[in-house]
Amino acid sequence: MIETQELIKVTSKFRVLCVEDNEVLRNETVDLLESFFHDITTASNGKEGLEKYKQQRYDLVITDINMPIMNGLEMIREIKELHQQQMVIVISAHDESEYLMRMIDLRVDHFVLKPLELNQFLSVIYRACRLMQKQREAQEKFEKQEQILQLLNTGSFQFRTLEDVKNLAQTISHLCPNSGDVYIGLMELMTNAVEHGNLGITYDEKTILQEQLRWETEVETRLKMEKNLHRYAYLNIEVLANKIVFNIRDQGEGFDFEQFLTVTEERIFDSHGRGIAMANTLYFDSLQYIGSGNEVETVIFLEK
Repeated sequence: MIETQELIKVTSKFRVLCVEDNEVLRNETVDLLESFFHDITTASNGKEGLEKYKQQRYDLVITDINMPIMNGLEMIREIKELHQQQMVIVISAHDESEYLMRMIDLRVDHFVLKPLELNQFLSVIYRACRLMQKQREAQEKFEKQEQILQLLNTGSFQFRTLEDVKNLAQTISHLCPNSGDVYIGLMELMTNAVEHGNLGITYDEKTILQEQLRWETEVETRLKMEKNLHRYAYLNIEVLANKIVFNIRDQGEGFDFEQFLTVTEERIFDSHGRGIAMANTLYFDSLQYIGSGNEVETVIFLEK
């Protein structure tokens, strides 16, 4: 079970819009959210939710899909046109997988299955708010580094911890015009290099660890093992006239990357496993794994 205080650490400063047409479920959801968020607004359908969003920005939108007047998919599309980086959690039933696959194209990556299972719901909220927390830190840090960053032509970096990943992604993403997308894409690929590549955490292991909020703790534990003390991953950057090339390489044995290049309905409700697919289709202009999968190269074009 997720510790309440641990969750409050990453949720308390965020403003939430909860959109749900079922009054009973809406009230139950708000009762739960009030334990973690201080500012919660509700709406009974997508049209009402969109109108409230236009009046006031929200850090997190939690929404149902099938609603009268305007459904969740239409509302999210309108919201994303106003603010592409808006964080959204979708509450969905099994038979709505067609909608969910379309939401991937709208950069939605947090899904909760009906009927709500408390620990799963709180785990998804934690991951979404943790990412927003990191994005805020990235923006604050970039404001101090912008002038220096513009001088970068080529660069080589080594990293081994999640803190290294966050710091590098925060800084380097601002080389690109779509810095928000590149930040998330770099975070996904570089984290994959650390956890799966160098530390050998498997897909199934990560699923369990995330449900128990023990994933970051397990990463730190494995980093301290003797065999991992000197295992690094590497980020190489080349800034050219019309594109920026990122190359990420780890010291692992590689993995079957083909199955993760696209999102499948079978994995849509998994707590993770969509990052590589979204990096491939949304966050970079091109992505290619090299060899066994312990090296990946991505490109952002500067003139399209």
